[in-house]
Amino acid sequence: MNNWINQILRQEWDTIAIDTLAFILTFAMITAIFILAKKAIGIIFKNRYNSRISLINKKTSPQRIETINNLMHNAATYALYFIYAYALLKLLGFPVETLIASAGIVGVAFGLGAQNFVKDLLNGIFIITENQFETGDVVTIPQEGITGTVLSTGVRTTTVKAANGDIYYIPNSYITIVNNQSRQAMRVLIDLPLDDDMDLNLFKEVIGKITREIKGEFAEYLTQEPSITGMIRGEYQTFMYRITFYVKNGEQYRLNSVFYERYFIALQEHNIQFPISTFTP
Repeated sequence: MNNWINQILRQEWDTIAIDTLAFILTFAMITAIFILAKKAIGIIFKNRYNSRISLINKKTSPQRIETINNLMHNAATYALYFIYAYALLKLLGFPVETLIASAGIVGVAFGLGAQNFVKDLLNGIFIITENQFETGDVVTIPQEGITGTVLSTGVRTTTVKAANGDIYYIPNSYITIVNNQSRQAMRVLIDLPLDDDMDLNLFKEVIGKITREIKGEFAEYLTQEPSITGMIRGEYQTFMYRITFYVKNGEQYRLNSVFYERYFIALQEHNIQFPISTFTP
């Protein structure tokens, strides 16, 4: 940059033209290499990297492979952008080495306000290495009040989609506590109201029959035997009859509705009526 200024002052137009052409060609070459490298990284992490991870450890789940792939892809992309910026600064004549040598790499990072980036990066690495969650897992982040499905985990942020369709981009440093609901069976409680005048023995017989039918029909979704708890105390001087199921994660909401419907239809077929609520608002 200083050479150009001196050449303009001395009116060395031939030299200026040659240096300008060299600058343009160098800039174009650096940019072309950057674009090609970026496309190459995309191709590598889209196809070959997933296969390589699965070959190294065949027990690794597809969701974990995708999570690791996203993190490594983002890390490689950030590194490429850093190299590109470094090359451009060098081309423009900035004393990059002197700046780094005088301030130190850590000092430059913090001086540029990268503290949060470093925290996000480190926490993202811990999330992946400790296998806290994977792409596709349903998680709750209590400190942020967010529950949803993990769409991706990157170097800086984790993307979560809530049930209502909202998408949250959460800095990894904010994820200090996480409840992974996809690592455990989910409980489905069926609480059926009892009427004082109903035939309790007939009611129990019907409930037992339907529970056995559900156990056989939905065995692929159940993680353990259904449990008929029986009568429990309800609100406002009422009683409920409870049946407990444990099902695979992600199926609890659908099966809760299905099971209630099966019980209600069966009880109605046997003319077993449900009590009218005595609650007065």
